[in-house]
This record gives sequence, C-alpha cells and structure tokens, in this order.
Amino acid sequence: MTNLISVIIANYNSACFIEETVNSIIEQTHKNIEIIIVDDISSDNSIDVITKLQLKHPEITLCVNKVNGGPAFTRNNGFAKVKGDWVAIVDSDDIIHKDRFKRLLDFATKQGADIVADDLLHFYEKTNEINFLLEEKKYCTPYKVEAAEYILSNSTRSGLPVMGYLKPFFRRELLEKYSYNQDLIIAEDYDFLLRMLLDGKQFWILPEPLYFYRKHSNSISYRLSEGTIDKMISAQNQLLATIGSQNNEIMAAFKYREKSLLRDLYFQSLITAIKRPKPLRIIGLIFAKPVILIDLYNSAASGLLRRIKEFFAKFDFVVDRVNRIKIRRQRKVINSSGNKYDLANPEAIDFSDNFLLKAYLKLVNLVGIDKFKNQKGRDKLYDYFRWSAQARGITELKDKI
Repeated sequence: MTNLISVIIANYNSACFIEETVNSIIEQTHKNIEIIIVDDISSDNSIDVITKLQLKHPEITLCVNKVNGGPAFTRNNGFAKVKGDWVAIVDSDDIIHKDRFKRLLDFATKQGADIVADDLLHFYEKTNEINFLLEEKKYCTPYKVEAAEYILSNSTRSGLPVMGYLKPFFRRELLEKYSYNQDLIIAEDYDFLLRMLLDGKQFWILPEPLYFYRKHSNSISYRLSEGTIDKMISAQNQLLATIGSQNNEIMAAFKYREKSLLRDLYFQSLITAIKRPKPLRIIGLIFAKPVILIDLYNSAASGLLRRIKEFFAKFDFVVDRVNRIKIRRQRKVINSSGNKYDLANPEAIDFSDNFLLKAYLKLVNLVGIDKFKNQKGRDKLYDYFRWSAQARGITELKDKI
C-alpha cells in the first residue's frame, strides 16, 4: 500500500487526552499510517499512557526530548523520524474524524496541492457549545489560499478566520527545505506554512469539519504574552529580511500584521502593568497608544460574558430556554437554503454542502444526538460527535444511539 501517512504528535502533559487522540488516528479508514509521538519532558504520566498504547498499536513510535523545547522544537524532532509520503500534524489533546486522512489525501491528489487543511470543529471544556473556524458561507467551498490572505488572516482585528490554527497535511518532500521556527511558541504553524506559500507552494482548504479542536484552559494557544508577541514580531522581521521583493499585496499584508502585533504588544504590556500594578506605566501606555483602551474594554466584556455563561450553565431551566432559542435559529439557517429537510433524519441532509452540514451539526448538538432515530443517520452523526462521548462522560455512545 502506498501513501504512507506520518502523523506527528507533540505531547506535553496531555496524559488525560492523548489516548482519545491516538484512538481516533488508529481508527482512520486510511490504514497506512505511522504515529510519531514526541514527548516534551512531560511532568504527568504521559509516558506511561503512551507506552501502554504502544503495546496495542505497533505503529506508534515514542521519542522523548532531552530538554523541554516547546511545540516547534518537538515537532522538528518528530520530522527526523518520518518515513511517510505525507505528514499530518495532530495536537495531543485533539480528536479527528475517521475519514479525515482519506478525505484530505484524495483532495490533495485531485487539486495537485502541496499542503491541504480542513475546518476545525471547536468543542469546549466548560460548555456544550460547538463552533467552526470556517463558519461563514463564503468559506464553505474548497478554495486555494494565497499568501496575502494568509498573512492578513493571522492578524488580529482583520475580520478573517485565523488560518494559522488550521492543522496542515503536506507532502513529505517539503521537509527537505522547511522546518518549524523553534523560537516560536505561538503562531509556529502560521510561520511554517507561510514560508512555503511565499515559495509558491500550493495550499488548498477542504472546509469539511474533520478536525475536532479541544478548547481548554491549559491550551498553549491561549497564552499570549509580551514575550510571545516579541518573538512573533522578530520572526516576521527575520522572514522579511530573507524573502526579498514581493508583490504589493503581500507587502501591504505584512505591514498590516506588523501594526496589529504592535498593538497587541501594547495591550499585553498594559495588562501586565495593571496586574503588578504600575500606575505610571499604565498612563504612559495609554497615552502612547490610546486605542488599547478599546481592546481593554472588549477583553473585559468578553471575560464577563464568559463568566455569565458559565454561571447560568449551572441552571437547567436557563440552559433549556437558551437552547430552544438556538434551535429555532439553526432551523432557520438550514431551511433558508430553500430545502425542507426532515431534521430528525440525518440521511436526508446533504453532507456535501459544508455550510448546511455545519448548521445541522450545531442543531444536533443542541437537540441531543440520542433524539435521532435513523440508524444509518446516527452512525454518520457519531463520526462527527465522537468527541462528545468523551467530553460528556458517555460510554459506548454508539450502542446507546
């Protein structure tokens, strides 16, 4: 069998998640895979969990870093072990759809792409909500990513989905030239793929929600700080110094991102000054960049809204009322297509229409997967909701539904 896929998992203290991650990879319909797990000196029992998984699954290779180096350093160490034709990056706390590798491989072959990625279904630690990175209708058909758009999408306040969160699936030969920038803790995937795009590599997105991205408090992607932003600015400056002349659209995107990062840096500096506290520093930062007051307000409002949601989630009658409103909204979205679907019958849904599929999955999440009676339809749904069986502590979900 050809098309060996090498799956790289950088692990750090994900003992409570990594078995779910590995199982979702082992169960892929594309069976020709190798799993390379690189542990970044975990302080939990990750090694014990992974070692037990190796006894059941010989396709797993475990490597352990000599020093704690972060996700980019850890993935680079994994690249040294790759034997496959294609490489997939999967995080140690996430889960994937059983057809993910088959769908991405077929799509990459059809498009002649060097890199492909799919949409992310976000699920949460403290709520039962789900959402998608590529949720707007205009992002729900396959499309080619251009460098300028990719740069802008990874700039705060651009209004674009942050494509740097997408998990790449790419041809192995790219590793002959490219590796992760080990100075970066955040935006390392963005920097890795951007260098490929600037060299003319073909990057296509299949906007199917096949990657299930766990949002929780220990996620590294949440930890923006002055230090991480400084490194992002430095990485961009280093890249600009090496790429030479680019078209006006790309250079304008770089300029926008630079301004965005500087604003983020001022904001993080303000947060640090407030926490310590340093009144003179606070005043100086606000005078230097008054616009960060808007960021402070938005951050506070967002945090307050999140706490309110978590508080009212404790009351069943509130949750039920809110769900009823959301259910009506999702039904309108689905029926706005002009098609009147039998919502209790998943077989009637056009799963090839990604916009409708995502709206339908949101509806199913609100109604409850156990409410759907059609067996074939339920099996289809289970493949998109395997994360919920773990997140909600439901065992043997597939038998129950």
